[in-house]
Amino acid sequence: MAGFTKEGLKKDFSKDWKDKYETGVFRREGFVRKTCKCGNTFWTLDPDRETCGSPPCDNYGFIGSPITGEKLDYVETWKKFEKFFVRNGHTSVPRYPVVDRWRPDLYFTIASIQDFQRIDSGNTVMEYPSDPLIVPQVCLRFPDIPNVGITGRHHTSFVMSGQHSFGRYWKDRTIELNFDFLTKIMGIPKEELTYVEDVWAMPDFSQFGPSLETFSRGLELVNSVFSAYTASGTSYKELPKKVIDVGWGHERLVWFSNGTPSGYDSVFGPVINWMKKYTGLHENELLRRYAVFAGGLTYDEVENISKVKQELAEKLGVTQDELHKTVEPMQALYAIADHMKTLLFAVSDGGIPSNVGGGYNLRVILRRCLAFMQEFGFDFELMDIAKRHARFLKPMFPELKDGLESLGNVLETEEARYIKSMEKAKGLVVKQLERGIKTDDLILMYTSNGISPELVERIARQENRPFTVPEDFYSRLTESHLSGRKETERKENRIDVSDLPDTNLVFYRDPYATKFRARVLDVRDGWAVFDSTLFYPEGGGQPSDQGIIRSGGKEIPVKDVRKIGGVVIHRAPGIKKGDIIEGEIDWNRRFRLMQMHTSTHIIAGTARKIIGKHIWQAGAAKDMESSRIDLTHYKPFTEEELDTIEREANRIVKKAIPVNAVVMKRQDAEKKYGFVLYQGGASPGKKIRVIAIKGVDAEACAGTHLTNTGDAETIKIIRSERIQDGVNRIEFTVSDAAKKFVADLEETYEKAREILSGLPFSGKSLKHIKNDRYTEKKLHAASLVFSVEPAGLVQALEKFSGEIRENLDFLNKSREKSGDSPLSLEDAMSGLSPKTVPEACRDVFSFWKLQKKEIEKAVSRSADSMLESLMKKAKDMKVFEVLHGTRKELIETAGKLLKKEPGLTVILANEAGDIIGMSNTDDMSEKIRTICEQAGGKGGGRPKLAQGRVELSKLLKIMGQ
Repeated sequence: MAGFTKEGLKKDFSKDWKDKYETGVFRREGFVRKTCKCGNTFWTLDPDRETCGSPPCDNYGFIGSPITGEKLDYVETWKKFEKFFVRNGHTSVPRYPVVDRWRPDLYFTIASIQDFQRIDSGNTVMEYPSDPLIVPQVCLRFPDIPNVGITGRHHTSFVMSGQHSFGRYWKDRTIELNFDFLTKIMGIPKEELTYVEDVWAMPDFSQFGPSLETFSRGLELVNSVFSAYTASGTSYKELPKKVIDVGWGHERLVWFSNGTPSGYDSVFGPVINWMKKYTGLHENELLRRYAVFAGGLTYDEVENISKVKQELAEKLGVTQDELHKTVEPMQALYAIADHMKTLLFAVSDGGIPSNVGGGYNLRVILRRCLAFMQEFGFDFELMDIAKRHARFLKPMFPELKDGLESLGNVLETEEARYIKSMEKAKGLVVKQLERGIKTDDLILMYTSNGISPELVERIARQENRPFTVPEDFYSRLTESHLSGRKETERKENRIDVSDLPDTNLVFYRDPYATKFRARVLDVRDGWAVFDSTLFYPEGGGQPSDQGIIRSGGKEIPVKDVRKIGGVVIHRAPGIKKGDIIEGEIDWNRRFRLMQMHTSTHIIAGTARKIIGKHIWQAGAAKDMESSRIDLTHYKPFTEEELDTIEREANRIVKKAIPVNAVVMKRQDAEKKYGFVLYQGGASPGKKIRVIAIKGVDAEACAGTHLTNTGDAETIKIIRSERIQDGVNRIEFTVSDAAKKFVADLEETYEKAREILSGLPFSGKSLKHIKNDRYTEKKLHAASLVFSVEPAGLVQALEKFSGEIRENLDFLNKSREKSGDSPLSLEDAMSGLSPKTVPEACRDVFSFWKLQKKEIEKAVSRSADSMLESLMKKAKDMKVFEVLHGTRKELIETAGKLLKKEPGLTVILANEAGDIIGMSNTDDMSEKIRTICEQAGGKGGGRPKLAQGRVELSKLLKIMGQ
């Protein structure tokens, strides 16, 4: 073959065109096969036709003069499509989510066929509810971002009206249905159709085949893919089941039937009409003439987009500046309408903008909306656009209204972040423009500071500096965030057990059993394989079981258990093939992990119920003392939200709801529970094990679980933290560990109260503090004062109360130097009268900060008093003296000396052996290091300020030399 690329495949398939591309319709109707000037091979009924129909070979010829039988709006087009295909034996199924949870390698649904693809042992298998079928699948694609709003046909979200057959029919019937719908239902004259030969493939080439793209008057209307192959090393092989994968361009059919200057006018209907009316933007003659050529302005297909724009301006008889002022505000309006529609679908289906994974692409388009609004002075609310989309699309997608609240919250958070990042944007952009901006620089500016290329372009125009958005910017920005990362294969997973039968998993049949008997099938590389096992292998964030194996009078500890495919392997040295063994698991460990795992499901389901359906599990790990679950959310959880989640979780525990574990056909499980099944990630196999807690959660899960929620006993949330943008971690514990955790918190509060009772607050105040009762809320409030976890409160209080006494000693010495009377701690704190532990903590912290300010003033006064005498002692612009004072006072004094005389080199020490050096001219790091070595100490630092410790007696000898 020519090479495992789309172009290589295309050349291969073209050699065998009769088999790969010719159809019964072509033969019957008299289509001829021709080659276009662009290199495309196509089929047409016009023997004189020279071009394939694809832009830029053909401009849009339907604008202003549609050739369909009637004009159809967005919803009407789907209804006609649905009616035709149902009449022709197809089942109409609802759309699948745009955020893909069922494939581990993709974040978004990018094609309708993806709805029915599942990955099992590295192979693509098909799961479909009917055959044949159609589906109005909303797809998200982000490499086309720079084309959106410009070409009239590109979108980041669009309906791919999927037409699929999984064996009922093949190529001839596919094109027959295609031809009949377009000519008989849409009313397109058959002479106006061209069929272009191509290849379509999933990004990983897991499924691909020859395709026929149907064009009319410069617009692609449908792509018919005959998926027959899958990648196999550097070559390919036939799929076990061939698939008809037809993607109809719903938006394009709507546009084609209406013939509006831009497809966005037809597709967005009342939404874009309102936006135009609100902003005062309307079509004019230049826009209408421009629209005819817009299809050729495709960024990834044109070598020099700037040159093409210049040529287009000349062709239209206007300057590039005139074209910019007339066209670009409308293009921005179209892009905003598109991007908000995409965000509405994504957030409704559980996606949120972030800096990681697929959320990255959502943030890109949201910030692009905000940048356009700023650039062109649009003052409408983005949520108004989202609400109008939901209203307009209600007949097809009524579920969108349920996503509006979450989207509103997301926008509020994201807009605040954007405004903050823009505060310093102009200065950063101007500096970068001076150095010159490459694509990598622009990507770094976006990822680090949220600065969009459109903003850079606007600032460049204001500064009269040359800049053009790199044509590959958005494709490079988003390409690494289109698919998930595949886990690295573990070393033990390379052990070949393919010849062994699947292990009988006793822990599923009897989850409360503790002992079992089995036969050793084999031992490989120190890993034993039994015919049956009660040991749960590590997986799904749950550690493996531990226990012992009894064999031949020996007890062999088992610490590590793993699973390869359907075979469980045990690290158990000393076992031989053929032995009959008795195994016993560590029941206390198993039961605790069951409690932890079931509680993970309870917390996940509760969080979704309380905070919103956009909450999805992003990771989890179970352990004996505590466990964690990572949940997606657009901002950190509040204390109130965590308290509510914990209360609701414990209510579920008290209700002792049955925890049902059932193995189901994947199709049946998806139909019953939906794609919330994949909270814990994609699950392989034709059948999946579902853990269902009625009214709480249903997930595909292989872990061990309780039989009812009551056995969890109690759930306690320990803490929550933001582990990455868009993801919060909840750490929790259960049962006895939860009770111990609460007891430890109470003990912490008691110790904190004792420390505070030792401080000289007023007598009345001390009485209040001693009687202050523990609550978790008060403990958190007290800890928050010192920015520590509750467990660190006692240590923080010991530190701060100790420093308060040290600070007072220092201040009293300063008072003595000034002739003032010293203060007792009782006198200093006499004005403080807190009534609770949190109030007392706040007073301690405030008093400590006040002392620090007084110390700074005292140090400054001390430095001022020494300046004159030190200046007189300077020799050859050098000061080398031993003073009374702290290290901080030495630094303060040296700083003031240099401020008064910048050319000085100052070295100061004190009786405690502290030494500092400061200079604007000499390298003090080297000088102080040398002095310290000579004086029996160590030191170093920066050229302008260095510090160290010395033996004073040795230092005095050095000074006397």
